Amino acid sequence: MKTALAVLSAAACAVALPPAAHAERRAPAAPGDFNGDGLRDLAAESPVGLIRGRSGGFVSVVLSGGRGHQTITQDWPGVAGEAGHSSCRFGWPADSADFDRDGYADLALGSRCDDPDQGGGIAYAPSVSIIYGGPGGLSRRAVELAYAVPDRETTAFQALMGLTAGDVTGDGDPDLVVTGWEENRSVLRIYDGLAGGRLTARISGTHLAYGVSGPLIGDFNGDGRNDLATLTHRYQKAGILQLRLGVPGGLGPARTLPAPGVTGAVGDVNGDGRDDLVTGVPYSPRKVVGGVRVFLGTRTGLAKPRTLTRAAKGVPGTPRKGDLFGWTLSVGDLNGDGRDDVAAGAATDKVGGHADAGTVTVLYGSKKGLTGTGARRITQATGGVPGSPERGDRFGSAVSLTDLTGDGRADLTVGSSGEDNPEGRLWIFTDVRRPRVTTLSTTLLGVHGRQAYLGRILLPAVFAPS
Repeated sequence: MKTALAVLSAAACAVALPPAAHAERRAPAAPGDFNGDGLRDLAAESPVGLIRGRSGGFVSVVLSGGRGHQTITQDWPGVAGEAGHSSCRFGWPADSADFDRDGYADLALGSRCDDPDQGGGIAYAPSVSIIYGGPGGLSRRAVELAYAVPDRETTAFQALMGLTAGDVTGDGDPDLVVTGWEENRSVLRIYDGLAGGRLTARISGTHLAYGVSGPLIGDFNGDGRNDLATLTHRYQKAGILQLRLGVPGGLGPARTLPAPGVTGAVGDVNGDGRDDLVTGVPYSPRKVVGGVRVFLGTRTGLAKPRTLTRAAKGVPGTPRKGDLFGWTLSVGDLNGDGRDDVAAGAATDKVGGHADAGTVTVLYGSKKGLTGTGARRITQATGGVPGSPERGDRFGSAVSLTDLTGDGRADLTVGSSGEDNPEGRLWIFTDVRRPRVTTLSTTLLGVHGRQAYLGRILLPAVFAPS
């Protein structure tokens, strides 16, 4: 079996640039496979990373199979904006799909820059770009998507909140769904002609005056069409979940459901062939004890949710105020049983008396859904895990369950954004039961000393408020 060390240890190698065009027709690549070799690659966003001494943001990409690494900034040809623009938060949010269907996955990423034309720092100039993949990873071919900006004479406020890739129009090609905040309302944009080169979006409805997090795409009712869920929230107050079921040619009207959560991910945790919605509830209106909430997919959409906290049978740890259990989430099949499992981070959890050392809890899928049976709690004090827990490490600041080795099972990548503050570090587990772990540092990725906070956000990224 390949190990994470074999797959990723050559990250310091140079990456050859791909040709401008690809001569042969290839089957579309899976999301995150930027060089088309059949292996998922790793992307870590550093939205406050230093560019020429200013916190403009960058993205670190590690190509699986020991094929090198890349650092993506707004200097990249075709990418919107100016690298090093202070407070741009370039690289967040982000998602991946093979938008041009050429056999190499592409990277869609956003930027939320302060707009100096508005004055007073009260407005933002959001942008969205797509960087196309190629044989050597992400290529020098990129485009900026049209994102309408209000009249410059107004003091209108815009903010880019989330994006996700998937086919929501039913034409077989991936679309890009973008959520944003404009003038006391949240707006949904759908870019649905990317395979054909159309770079403009259509507005597809607005939400209530809540903070909107990332959109989530999955076939929740099992009819073969993708559905769209969007989470909205207010800090420590109840939000709403809006669900749009897929219909011929697109999406149906929005249905509103209560108690969504703050973060979210999609997978099939009970193995019935329908996607389920998993959300993190790191706080609630009446309690600040975190949990993981599961909405099982049904023929009509989503069932009433069930919430697992650390008080549930089998779930390790003790519920503690302020631990933010469920602040970060990812879904994937760790044990190869055909049911997706969940990794939930609690970056502010206390370990051995060390505040904000952080933990990750793995919860396994079953025929009945997500369960506490066999659940595992992973920290830097866990046997076989390199390092030791320290105050402020924030182990679990991001989690990602994706198959990096090609063995058909998800590998767990854990971010620790506070490790060697402000450097950060990544832990890659190819086995969580008997930990086999590789770590990636900022030195290995060539971004040491650049305020990376490596492991703060990982692709596929979910919304986690700063």
